[in-house]
Amino acid sequence: MDVSRRHFLQVTGASAAGAVLFNGCMAPEQEMLIQSPVMLPEDTVNSFENFYASVCQQCGAGCGVVVRVVEGRAKKIEGNPDHPLNQGKLCARGQAGVQSLYHPDRIRTPLRRTGPRGSGRFEVISWDTGLDELVGRLKALSDEGMSDTVAMVTEPLMGLQATIAQRFADTYGADYLVHQPMEDTVLYASMSQLFGEDRIPHFDIERSKYVLSIGANFLEPWISQVRYNRAYGEFRQGTSGQRGYLVQVEPRLSMTAANADEWLPINPGTEGIFAMGIAYVLVSEGLANPEAANALTGGVGASALNAYRPEAAASLTGISADRIIGIARSFAEHQPGIALGGAGAASHSNGLFNLNAIYALNFLVGSVGRRGGIMMNGVPPVFEFAAQKHASPLSTWQQFTQRIASKQPRPVNVLMVHNANPLYGLPVEVGFGQALRNIPVIVSFSSFMDETTAMADLILPDHVYLEAWGDVVPEPGAGYQAIGFQQPVVKPALNTRSFMDALLAVGADLGGLMEKVLPWPTYLDAMRASAESLYDLGRGSVRAPDFEHFCNGARQRGGWWEAASTRTSKPPLPGPLPQQ
Repeated sequence: MDVSRRHFLQVTGASAAGAVLFNGCMAPEQEMLIQSPVMLPEDTVNSFENFYASVCQQCGAGCGVVVRVVEGRAKKIEGNPDHPLNQGKLCARGQAGVQSLYHPDRIRTPLRRTGPRGSGRFEVISWDTGLDELVGRLKALSDEGMSDTVAMVTEPLMGLQATIAQRFADTYGADYLVHQPMEDTVLYASMSQLFGEDRIPHFDIERSKYVLSIGANFLEPWISQVRYNRAYGEFRQGTSGQRGYLVQVEPRLSMTAANADEWLPINPGTEGIFAMGIAYVLVSEGLANPEAANALTGGVGASALNAYRPEAAASLTGISADRIIGIARSFAEHQPGIALGGAGAASHSNGLFNLNAIYALNFLVGSVGRRGGIMMNGVPPVFEFAAQKHASPLSTWQQFTQRIASKQPRPVNVLMVHNANPLYGLPVEVGFGQALRNIPVIVSFSSFMDETTAMADLILPDHVYLEAWGDVVPEPGAGYQAIGFQQPVVKPALNTRSFMDALLAVGADLGGLMEKVLPWPTYLDAMRASAESLYDLGRGSVRAPDFEHFCNGARQRGGWWEAASTRTSKPPLPGPLPQQ
């Protein structure tokens, strides 16, 4: 049949109009649930957009963010230009945070297992039922003198969240482990031994003239990717008009090595020997700070490092003696400079030796406590915000798994898990998956059905960070006291509850001493109580005539910080350099 052009346009136009009308009348149900007026934030004005300052929780760095919200729905996340850590920059992972909020696989409501463990068969229950079951089990164990058979596992926590979690575990008598697949326990151990602090210092890359990076791939994800990428840009521009010089020492041609002025391929595991060779040159040629050289060699001098002479180091590292000597002299000449050691150097059986040797170079060239070098981060002035819970080392997880498997010396009767997936993240050789079947009750507070949550008997789903209150002390920080405040930018669309609120509710129901150490009804109440101590200091980035205005100002800026608290004091010199 012949079809004219006009008839074809009439038919297709009618079809298109029908599709538009159909779609307009039949919006998906979940869209209406999220955009329904009863779910909108209290300060929303229709047809206008709002911007909320908060903190990113996509990783542990704690960057400040600004979230664009239109009619109660989060649309876009960008970096907060006022936040001292990232200063408006944000990585792709941070910008993808909206996807976690609207992810179709989020757990929508509390669940109880009905089938065999791991079968994926659950039934919907209420929050009251779920919390009552958990509290009942905890009370029964406590009455029987078996509080130590309860264990709690979380992601690394900091600030007030770490304070609440630690107080809950300590007061009840439960074991508390922290799981992080890419853990930095070796780095924290090195910082503690060399600098006397359990916090990662501020690596002032942006003001440095010379960066000697040994296994620290800071242009790829390493500790705080956004901060180090931003710092690298300033380092290359040069704060004094002089372009910084980067030497990357690692086995593979990484992103950082590809952008370096010099890339020195090194035999894996010999990074510490290379650093000791640098130290030998600095001390033997009189290029090192005399006081530091004396302390790090035990008063013996260069002869204490004879085993690491450039010729000896070259045979082990694969880097020629001439290159080792040249790098040492250049590092000493171009100051302020900084030596960094990262996961590439730490991920060996001699990882602690490697990092100690690398970071000790900063003492020899006088870079510790100096701009352009290493500065200690200021501890938050309010102790509730100063708490930290770092990742538990693999040895701790091996011992814990052995305890679960053997039920000796005491079994684990209840395991509470939040934002941690040890069943997936631990090596298969640890045997955690098989041992997990020996735990009678597993309670997960996860927002998603990960491998560990699929084995749970009770699931009490958490909010995602865009729906919850929180606080973050950046790790590493900006070189001074800083606290980021996280606020809900939308109202929860699902039947979820903040993990901290759930923990406080459980603590209140347990009663006794728990009510004294955790006196707050909600996490917001705990934040306000701690923030009041911050307000009483009368200093920092937020000044206000009264506490309510202080709270509003802190929320608008995304936190509280004080650049005047920058620490330029030098920690005590460590003892002699380690010998391998």
